[in-house]
Amino acid sequence: MKRLVVLVVTFLLSLVASSLTPAAVHSQPQTQPEAGASIGGRVTLLGKPVPGAVVLMRAWPPTGAIQEITGKTDANGHYQITNLPPGRYLVRVRALSMVEETDRYRAEIALDRGETRENIDFTLIRGGAITGRVSDANGRPIVEELISVIALSPNNHHAYYRESQSMFTDDRGVYRVYGLPSGRYKVSVGAGAGSLYHRLDQGQSYYPQTYHPGVTDESKAGVVELAEGGEVSRVDIVVGGRARSFEASGRIIDAETEKPQPGINWGFGGNAMSTFGKKSDEKGGFKITGLMPGRYSVFAGCEGDFYSDKVDFEVTDHDVTGLEIRRKRGASISGKVVVDGVSEPAVLSKLREVSLSAGTVGSGIDPDGTYYFCGLRPGKIKISAGTWLHPGFWLLRIERDGVDLGRGIEVSPGDHVTDVRIVFSYATGVIRGQVTIPGYDLPPGVRLQISAVRLGQEDDNKHLSAHTDERGRFTLEGLISGEYELTAGSVYLSSSPDARLPELQRVTQRVTVTNGTESAVTLVLKVIEKRKAP
Repeated sequence: MKRLVVLVVTFLLSLVASSLTPAAVHSQPQTQPEAGASIGGRVTLLGKPVPGAVVLMRAWPPTGAIQEITGKTDANGHYQITNLPPGRYLVRVRALSMVEETDRYRAEIALDRGETRENIDFTLIRGGAITGRVSDANGRPIVEELISVIALSPNNHHAYYRESQSMFTDDRGVYRVYGLPSGRYKVSVGAGAGSLYHRLDQGQSYYPQTYHPGVTDESKAGVVELAEGGEVSRVDIVVGGRARSFEASGRIIDAETEKPQPGINWGFGGNAMSTFGKKSDEKGGFKITGLMPGRYSVFAGCEGDFYSDKVDFEVTDHDVTGLEIRRKRGASISGKVVVDGVSEPAVLSKLREVSLSAGTVGSGIDPDGTYYFCGLRPGKIKISAGTWLHPGFWLLRIERDGVDLGRGIEVSPGDHVTDVRIVFSYATGVIRGQVTIPGYDLPPGVRLQISAVRLGQEDDNKHLSAHTDERGRFTLEGLISGEYELTAGSVYLSSSPDARLPELQRVTQRVTVTNGTESAVTLVLKVIEKRKAP
């Protein structure tokens, strides 16, 4: 069961990583056979081929159009991946059993239609391993507990994670974490703020986070020095007794009548995680179990068009009782989303990726185009849309019976505002650009971020960005007609923390876009001075 949790955590991390940078490039569907692009290269370790290494490709930034594409090296360390759609990809290598896997083993490349890219090579470094045993004070093994490995650096420390059952102790209490980069580490087991194993329900008891050799204070933890390709054994941890977890309970009530509200969805959060979907009992009651000491909040759903504030609470050394979620009568707004002049199912189906918001309340778009905002607070409500995954959608207007509601909708308790139309346009204009820095080449793994603003549309919340590929090219797609101002030179993206980043002169340039056509632009940057690595 705990191994399943690790897989779920990996999936969640991949989703957090997917949402960090708005996608500016759309790859074509993988099913298009005419694309015909390909990449190839070689994977080596200490100058020798690495057979059986897995090469993974994913659209980057993620667009949802292409899932992970994989290839494998042959006996000579060569790989070839063919029939690829044009677009931008993140390429990385996985060889868990024999080498470390860090950001240096990844490359961002851009492929044109029918292009062949060779010599996308990867030189790997052999990883190390840390192994030890976890036991209690009587020497009994601690079985199936997740190990947290913290990589230390001069400026920060972070949890090292890889999807591997070796992160758990076995039936002897033994663990072995392999494929680690050389460096300095702290190793711990149990639940706590620094643990990899973040969950909200710890059960009736849990092991508090304990560091090698057997301390709960991180400042007193032993530091493991790991050489490249080395192995450090006997990194043992002796844990104390299991700690009791606590409960928090309360009820959900109508703030006006003071009556309990049964059958209301509720949830709680803490440590940057939350859970939602339980229902209050027949007396409006709720109970949260398995809580470690810490700060939490509990919140309720909007059934019946009620709203409420979340209730914060802290668990110290006892159960928490008497919490009250007071729900107040709110309003609702509902209607339909339409795309101006578009009836193609392929375009309309993309609306499911558009997120709508009305103040702090969100709504999805159903297949028939309908939406519903529930539990709105009284006042002026402004509707907005987030379209980062499919930038071709532009919010044109919000209307009801021909009246423009773009400046907001005034609602009072109990109001049900219906038949509000949210009208989008779907645009296909493109800017293809090239960034040059005369006399200077950016370090490997360093990209520039390009931001774009459509002039005269300051109030539409449309944030556009792209970043350059390894050849300095960038693409902005899904643009509506108009004049755009591009900015470059102030934001870096780097997969290499040790890269020396130059000081660049910030450049802005305007370009005119016509829907359905491509516009070309070249941005010329100048190095002011070279920054020293921190």
